Amino acid sequence: MDIFRIGEIALLDNGVWNVKLILTHHDDADLRRLMTVISRDVEGSTGLYRLGLLMAKMGEWDKAKDVYELLAEKTSDDENSMPASLHHQLGVIYYQKADLQNALIHYQKIAQQQFEISLIGCPSSCTKLHKH
Repeated sequence: MDIFRIGEIALLDNGVWNVKLILTHHDDADLRRLMTVISRDVEGSTGLYRLGLLMAKMGEWDKAKDVYELLAEKTSDDENSMPASLHHQLGVIYYQKADLQNALIHYQKIAQQQFEISLIGCPSSCTKLHKH
């Protein structure tokens, strides 16, 4: 994979942009530092999840939402079984977009999943108390 730096950018008389690209070397110190920061700040189990995090960090909320919705489609057939981490990210995105209703929906789904998980691990005495 080749990585380029953007050199000069100029608008030509005919309305076309002229962009000078400079090929970076694989051991470029600036590029290594950038990749270290990105890999540290954008962690996740899949490439799509990391891409969503990167888009969110850049403030590209709509793109991040699209990535996470695509990932949700790939990971579950049922929105209720969608991983809590995806609900969390979508909740954050909707919150940042000031869509508090949808943010709340995703946060409530996390709470519901956590509640259901706690019931699975509940001892039989907990079940008896719940029935009475």
